[in-house]
Amino acid sequence: MNNSIDQKDIQILDELKKNARKPVTEIADSVGLHPNTVLQRISRLEKGGIIRGYSADIDFQKIGYGFQVLVMMKLIVGKYAHDRGFMKDMSIPEVEALYRITGESDWAAIIRTKNQKDFADLINKILSQDKVRTVSHLVLDTERHPISYNPFAVSREIPL
Repeated sequence: MNNSIDQKDIQILDELKKNARKPVTEIADSVGLHPNTVLQRISRLEKGGIIRGYSADIDFQKIGYGFQVLVMMKLIVGKYAHDRGFMKDMSIPEVEALYRITGESDWAAIIRTKNQKDFADLINKILSQDKVRTVSHLVLDTERHPISYNPFAVSREIPL
């Protein structure tokens, strides 16, 4: 499948990024296309893997999962130094995001739990694997959520 996108696709993506529940007729009006054309384009973007899914922006604080920690992890040199699946193997649903990174650490994880005790239990589970050293940073406040990132608000150009 050809994943090339044009300016109209960018406009559709921008509209969906702002509000994924926006009716197709409103998106069509915004981008100047017929609703059927917009539906076809959205379907093509989904099939091409450009639109990976739709999700809700949940306030986890309000449902009791407000304890959020950034955990920097350094894999222990030797047997586990290049083990890309070590977190997946432990199947930790509290990991909100996991990034393989450069620098002092090998991985950065955003971990969300109900409270400090739950986090302590979880970090002890991670450390018990003897594969990793961690440095944890408690998140005090979130100024910008990942779901709010919108590259189309910055530039109307097609990304390279």
